[in-house]
Amino acid sequence: MDKRQKRSELVYALGFLLMLIALVGAFLYGVKVGADKTEERLKPAPANAAVRSVPASDNGS
Repeated sequence: MDKRQKRSELVYALGFLLMLIALVGAFLYGVKVGADKTEERLKPAPANAAVRSVPASDNGS
């Protein structure tokens, strides 16, 4: 009985492993980008930023 793998089986296995590694890398990169965007959005405004105050009685009509 021949216990040697065929070349196509080896290529398939290596391709599967490379795709798995790429998938994990893309997931971790997406987590990093999402965390960076969230931190940027939640970062407090600078103290010298102009803020328009609207009186409580002004309902916009």
